[in-house]
Amino acid sequence: MRASEAKQLRNREPNLACKVKQKTGLTLIDPCGSLGCGRFGGTYATDDPRWIIKLTTDKDEGPMAQKIVEYRAKRGGGTGFGPSKVLPGIVFFKDIFRIKRYTGTYVIIRENVVPLSTRDIEDRFEHYLDPKLRNKEPITSVDVAYRWARKFEEYKHRQKDAIELFDAYAESLKLVHEELPFVADAMAELALNQNIILSDVHIQNIGFSSFEWGKSYRPPGTAVIFDIGMTEVEKTKREIPVLNPLHITQL
Repeated sequence: MRASEAKQLRNREPNLACKVKQKTGLTLIDPCGSLGCGRFGGTYATDDPRWIIKLTTDKDEGPMAQKIVEYRAKRGGGTGFGPSKVLPGIVFFKDIFRIKRYTGTYVIIRENVVPLSTRDIEDRFEHYLDPKLRNKEPITSVDVAYRWARKFEEYKHRQKDAIELFDAYAESLKLVHEELPFVADAMAELALNQNIILSDVHIQNIGFSSFEWGKSYRPPGTAVIFDIGMTEVEKTKREIPVLNPLHITQL
């Protein structure tokens, strides 16, 4: 996507997000404002407090979300959308769409969680935020997670190196498991069963589930990963549907 296209898209985010109602029935509470904005887009509250709408220009986030949905369907049955007992350390997804005119742009309806940074409990995780300790906590610090993923890409086709890398990764995840067991388990399961090492798991992308989904699923207050972008994955089995009708030129 060219820089001019990305800027144009961001200027039209509220209008684009409103179009989601035609597919999902969800109504935006405040289509002119967002819950939060990042480098790749924004999130919007809906009339169903369990779900929010995310519009992202991260080309990897839609396919990664779809990969998780497919894995949940394979291991847990059903469509993989909605609450799942598979990978409980990652948010649930209600639906995923792509915007045809803007390559690498997706609308993701995901579970609403409370970001860690907005809770008093944050001081329990101070050591994850200290740049001086990044080598001690090599998974959930901002920059090191990306380097793990790049290292894996380099070594995964060489069996001996890949095994050594997985062993080191597992050791690092033990540190995370002490405070964030579901997060660590999800990362380990994706690495071992799907050859995916998430590139952008850090403390600012971790939050707490807020809703009771039923006795079969994780309880409210569980720490989960809510942003799974910036991780390249192979093409998903089911192509992500286009969000239609979505006539950009008419907005």
